This record gives sequence, C-alpha cells and structure tokens, in this order.
Amino acid sequence: VWYTRQGLTLTKTITADQTIHTSKINLSLGREFPVNDWLGFNADLGATWQVREKYRLKSGGDTFYDSSWIWLALFRAQIFISL
Repeated sequence: VWYTRQGLTLTKTITADQTIHTSKINLSLGREFPVNDWLGFNADLGATWQVREKYRLKSGGDTFYDSSWIWLALFRAQIFISL
C-alpha cells in the first residue's frame, strides 16, 4: 500500500533569556510492507519545511520573526502490529 503523510509540527523552546516558537510543515510519501496478517513495517521519504520562527526575549519582551524558509530531508521507518 502506498500512502502520503502530511503534518504540522509546533515546538516551543524555553531558555534562560528567550522563548522560541517554531512551525514546520511535513510532507512525505511512503509504502507499507506487510510480513503477515498482523505484522509489518512501513517507510516514507519526504521533507520538512520550517515556515516560522518567533523569538520572545524575556528581558525586554521584544518579539521578532525569522522569515527564512529552512527545509530538511525526512525519513521515517516504523514496525507495526495490527490486531
């Protein structure tokens, strides 16, 4: 079985002097490989694009955005049990 997977990842990182919020879009194409009726594995390839990064400084409360789009390759492999 071939499939597509899409997602949105939101992260929040808190450090001593700032808080960073990031938003990423994940798109991938994959395939399932069944071993038998209840066991198998799947693998997919795609890309992750960072579409937003927001910094909030704790000292002055200043907020600024990084608008550059950063992308990374995505690979995922999973084993699954279907009961």
